[in-house]
Amino acid sequence: MKKVLLALSGGLDSSIAAFLLKKSGYEVIGITFNFYKNVNYKETIENSEKIADFLDIKLLKREYYEEFNEKIVKEFIKSYNMGITPSPCILCDEIMKIGKLYNVANEFGIDYIATGHYADKYYDENLDRYFLKRSNDIKKDQTYMLYRIEPKILEKMLFPLQNYTKEKLRNIAKENKFPNFNQKDSQGICFAENGYIEFLNRNSEKIIKSGDIIDENGNYLGKHRGYQLYTIGQRRGLGINSGRPYFVIDIIPALNKIVVGDYDKLYRKKIKVNNYKLYVDIVGNLENIIGRPRFSSNGNLGKIYIENKNLYFEYYEANTQNTDGQHIVFYKDDIIIGGGIISGAKDGI
Repeated sequence: MKKVLLALSGGLDSSIAAFLLKKSGYEVIGITFNFYKNVNYKETIENSEKIADFLDIKLLKREYYEEFNEKIVKEFIKSYNMGITPSPCILCDEIMKIGKLYNVANEFGIDYIATGHYADKYYDENLDRYFLKRSNDIKKDQTYMLYRIEPKILEKMLFPLQNYTKEKLRNIAKENKFPNFNQKDSQGICFAENGYIEFLNRNSEKIIKSGDIIDENGNYLGKHRGYQLYTIGQRRGLGINSGRPYFVIDIIPALNKIVVGDYDKLYRKKIKVNNYKLYVDIVGNLENIIGRPRFSSNGNLGKIYIENKNLYFEYYEANTQNTDGQHIVFYKDDIIIGGGIISGAKDGI
């Protein structure tokens, strides 16, 4: 019997993933990671233990507080202090969740690893390589979050939820009397249970203080509560009394100022991509690629190319969805071929 190590959070998705894998004949071993000491993870441990008992599977537990704090939390705070908007969950999936899952599986000689993500994979015979592929449930598809997973790890991964919708999972849970069949989906950042603003106010190494909101010409329009608490493209919560809408178009940490302007100032056609991952070779321009600059985006067509050793993505049509610090993921049809961190969006390169 093949063994599979499953990341078990105690939530509905990972619980049903364990159920389906066991039903398919695998020996399922659950593992629960503890990355940050707060109320969320206390609940995670308790819920995981309940599900492991319910399904009669072994449960491992691992703690990585210091590494998580150094590689995820501190980078999260550092990014906001630099005036950019990070995506900590993507890096956490790569470095901590999937990375540690893979390492523990190798430590114990376990055949496969699995998660409760809505995703699929595809094997390309010509390239002799696995690629991430969108799941059947496009609304819940999570391939965007997993784009940084290397092919060698992907080869070992199983995605038991690839052909399921959330509604179907709830029906399975209810029919089989799962203790968490009506549990709500988790939302937000795991280490910021009261929201990122409260977290930054409490943990930022740099003092968050009020500063000026100005327009493009330097005219004073009002006060902000701390530049770290705003993001490019934001409209709500600016506190500007004006008969016209304003959007955040730039953040200047050195001056503690936020620049606002018209919506059309957010349009970008070309962006630089840093810290990227590419799973195909790029010779010249790679055309007709879908670039998703945020999780909620359906993506926009464009081309990938390398210039002076830098990677760029140029949209065929400009859009307003790009923010420095966020991740852009590249798809060829339903297959992920790479991605990276957006840079230079606010400068309109």
